[in-house]
Amino acid sequence: MHSGFFLPQTCSPMKRTILVLAILLVVATLVILFWPQKGSEPVNKQTTAESGTVEIIKGLKTCPVCGYDALTEKGEVCGNCGYAINKQEMEEELLGDINSLIIARQLEFFMPDTLGKPIDFLKPEVSPKGYPKNESWRPKVYESQVFEYQKMLLELENALAPADSSESAENH
Repeated sequence: MHSGFFLPQTCSPMKRTILVLAILLVVATLVILFWPQKGSEPVNKQTTAESGTVEIIKGLKTCPVCGYDALTEKGEVCGNCGYAINKQEMEEELLGDINSLIIARQLEFFMPDTLGKPIDFLKPEVSPKGYPKNESWRPKVYESQVFEYQKMLLELENALAPADSSESAENH
């Protein structure tokens, strides 16, 4: 006679069946409760100098603009920087290819508040919104290009400012 794996032989077949079904139900419930969910899911907390404690969100794709894993789907709006890199955006900006769109968005995104302030493209490791930086991501622009772009915008702004003030003086 064959003895049961973990059930005593004194149990009736009906009791064994009910016990096995109960065990399967408990195992299935545990699997459902602890199965990882698809998409963004807070995994752990990390303290950053910029924003204190944030929940790190994992399971997303890397944004080609900011380098954070903050995209639910390629071509969608980034949860961190707010830019979408897709054909429609490229056409709206009158650019010839996606690479040009990424470069244009990186120039805007990485421009510091202060002219000449150093830029660390790979920091912070976790954004204030909780998205981790992809360690293998690299920007398509150089720090010097961002500074040149910022300087050009300031010069353009200064060149337009006197014209605006002289026009308003003539109108009053």
